[in-house]
Amino acid sequence: MDCLEVGAVMDTPDIRGDGCVGRTVGLADRGGRRSCRGRRGRLLRERLLHGRLLGGRFRRGRGFTLIELLVVVSIISLLISILLPSLKKARGMAKDTVCKTNLRSIYLAQTLLMEVRGRFQTLNNEENDGKWQYNYLIYDGGDWKSNFGPLVTDKKLLHEIKLLYCPFQTDRSHAFDTSDNPWPPDDLFDTRATYARRHLLTN
Repeated sequence: MDCLEVGAVMDTPDIRGDGCVGRTVGLADRGGRRSCRGRRGRLLRERLLHGRLLGGRFRRGRGFTLIELLVVVSIISLLISILLPSLKKARGMAKDTVCKTNLRSIYLAQTLLMEVRGRFQTLNNEENDGKWQYNYLIYDGGDWKSNFGPLVTDKKLLHEIKLLYCPFQTDRSHAFDTSDNPWPPDDLFDTRATYARRHLLTN
């Protein structure tokens, strides 16, 4: 049966973009309907296949293979092995600068004190205690009269107690504010500096 005998026939635009142009508003002929379905089926299959391929590439792009991961880890390890010595060297140079600055500050404070008093302060209070055992003391358990004590008590001479401590020092007996060397000092206990004065040169 011809479709012209069944209903009104007209060409309609390709609205869906599938290459199939409708022919009738009413009933279409069977051949045209089958051909449209065939085209639409092929286009649908092509689009699904294309989408799967794109999706597969997209999923593969988001992840790493084992080899890629190992390469990244090896590069990071290599960079760390190169940078760590440089960082340690820079840290050591910074500590060395702080240490030299501390020594210069102590020298200036000691020079000013000697100009005011006309002499160096004693290493300890008791002459019979020896000449070197207490050359690192700040507080001798009783007063601030000997060694570094006068430098600390006068803020115009040494404004910061940490200037008497070297940043390289790790011994708890000579490091700043430890259980073995507390600051502020405890009564009846010695408080020691990192640096020391030398007998006959500064006494």
